[in-house]
Amino acid sequence: MTTYQLTGEGYVIRDGSDHVPIADTPDYPNDSPDYRAYLDWLASGNTPTAVEIATQLERAEAALTQAVQAYMDTIARSHGYDGILSLCSYATSSVAQFAAEGQAGVVWRDGCWSVGHQIADDVRAGLRPTPTLAQVFDELPSMVWPA
Repeated sequence: MTTYQLTGEGYVIRDGSDHVPIADTPDYPNDSPDYRAYLDWLASGNTPTAVEIATQLERAEAALTQAVQAYMDTIARSHGYDGILSLCSYATSSVAQFAAEGQAGVVWRDGCWSVGHQIADDVRAGLRPTPTLAQVFDELPSMVWPA
């Protein structure tokens, strides 16, 4: 039987392993078939449960980690590296240009993770709402490639 949960952000999600948002998101507006099914479920006398805050934070932190990693990998790939790990591995290269780029990558990676962890800590402490990924990317330092 399908059940539903309400998140702390005011979203309705289908309970279970998929945790699909069904309302108040750009991908699932309130006139979606999923939302109409939720309204029918409510009209039948059912009550949604609340999502545990810890679970929400864990999902948000996992999404943040994946997004920051993918962002760094994308920037590194734009300069011919396999990803951020590959870029950073060149910090000890015997080729001066590669070593400089690798060291710059290490500095940038450290800055990105420092910001990412600070954002997660602030959200966990209730000092700020969970940011969108675009907001996170805006807060990350820019990669400065050596000349």
